[in-house]
Amino acid sequence: MTSHPTNFAKLIVPGIVGAIACVLFFAICGWQALNPVSTDWLMDNYDFPQHYMGWEFFRYAPLWQFPIGKNPLCGLDLSNSIVFTDSMPFYALLLHPFHPYLPFPFQYFGTAILICFIAQGFFGMRIAQTMTQSRVAVVLIATYFLVSPIFLWRLDCQIAAANHWIILAGLWFFMRPKFARIGWVVLFFLTSLLNYYFFPMIGVLLCGDIANRAITDRRQLPQMLLTFTVAFVTTLLTLYVIGVFMITSSGMQMPSHELFRANLVTPFDAETLWTCFMPNLPTRNPYGEGFGYLGTGVILLLLIGIASRLFAKRSVVANEPTPINTKHSVIFLTIIALFFWFISLSYKISFLQYNLAEYSYDNFRPLIAPFRAIGRLFWLPFYIIYVGVFALLIRALPHKALVSVLSVALMIQVADMHKAFFFLRDVFHDDPYTSPLQDPFWNEAAKKYTKIRLFFPSTLRTPSWLPISYYACMNHMGINSFRFARFDRTIKEQEDNRLWEILNGKRPYDSDTLYVFTHNNPKVWEAGCKRASANDLAREIDGFKVVAPNWQTTTTLSNK
Repeated sequence: MTSHPTNFAKLIVPGIVGAIACVLFFAICGWQALNPVSTDWLMDNYDFPQHYMGWEFFRYAPLWQFPIGKNPLCGLDLSNSIVFTDSMPFYALLLHPFHPYLPFPFQYFGTAILICFIAQGFFGMRIAQTMTQSRVAVVLIATYFLVSPIFLWRLDCQIAAANHWIILAGLWFFMRPKFARIGWVVLFFLTSLLNYYFFPMIGVLLCGDIANRAITDRRQLPQMLLTFTVAFVTTLLTLYVIGVFMITSSGMQMPSHELFRANLVTPFDAETLWTCFMPNLPTRNPYGEGFGYLGTGVILLLLIGIASRLFAKRSVVANEPTPINTKHSVIFLTIIALFFWFISLSYKISFLQYNLAEYSYDNFRPLIAPFRAIGRLFWLPFYIIYVGVFALLIRALPHKALVSVLSVALMIQVADMHKAFFFLRDVFHDDPYTSPLQDPFWNEAAKKYTKIRLFFPSTLRTPSWLPISYYACMNHMGINSFRFARFDRTIKEQEDNRLWEILNGKRPYDSDTLYVFTHNNPKVWEAGCKRASANDLAREIDGFKVVAPNWQTTTTLSNK
């Protein structure tokens, strides 16, 4: 009988943290995000259409194929894995067998965001519980992780990159008393199916965890090395099965680090949106990938913690559950944070808008180049700073003072971020998406053709990519052009050459393919019209130049 209150008490903190996570989700994303047939909010965004349509193309891929993540309709000959549309293969593969029973359209991205919120709060709570036994302090610290600017900022663009709970889980495994033998393997497996940008971060955390524990107990080393091996092999096999290696090594190289890097002042650069109090620092960060503002409240906590530590006569230990290897853990986490902060700066180390130093990492380029947005690697130092700030306060302040300081600073942080909350709320508005393809021709063409080929295919966000890709997606047609995160340049050249052969008269138009000319050179369109036969339709419709092979003359067009 006495066990029931104890078990219930254990659920209080997780329940409160989970409730806060859900409230934040609904306050920002709204109920429509959880509606699986609500897709308009996904279309009015810079990156969301890529993620959503990648899934809609993939759901019609053969169930029995290898790699299982291959997405043949999305890109046709350029097609690659569901991984490279940032559609989170974990959910896509889970739902793929059931797609005939799912409504059309169907989206799982709202649910994925909710899971991110809940997992972010849960692992933030777990980290806090390794540092303090105070339930109130644990809830407050978990809330800080939920309102961390770098987590919320990802909701504006790339949902797969919002799985910051992966980093928090790695930090918790590092800090917990017992080595997370199964936890590490599962974490690497899930990371393989969500976003590979987290691999360097959790990989180094695992290595640091093994080294940290081996210092005091070498008897664990064989078991820990076995865990590392299993995690590594599991990751490689999973990536192979879902199709990551469909892209050649050259296709994975994306050397644009200078545009996507962090700065030495990154933790204090709020970039206007995330503060009303702090100044916007002049940095070279045009795409925001180096964003890592700590938040006004956390900066205040950092100052209070340093001052308290300097002037306190002794450390407060009543709040601590005595984590193991505290000194070694601090050293390892500090080294890891500094290392990743340095890497996130790219080969140009900048302070504000000034370049202080430049170096070459050509010898390491094959390892670093796949991570084009190198500034994202600051995410790990960001969360290590959070952990350090809270640990500093817990050791420096009595319980009542700790709770008071955490509460006040949290209110300041949330209030100071109110512009960001309103901005994010607008991201998830549900205004209907209207395609510019309104002519009856498009409905007739969808019945006649199974493929669309653009002259010439692009993997970038061109003006035509969204309406044409959406048209192909909604009609289950293959398309040779899409906005891929990575692609095989050799295959892209082969597709270009194939289309040039049509323009040069070396091969005819394919009868099952609708051709759309998007090249800005009018001579390309002129050549395309010359290669059209008497039975082909070649004209501009809704602002798009199309060639429809063997188009029946009885088809009614509104602009005929």
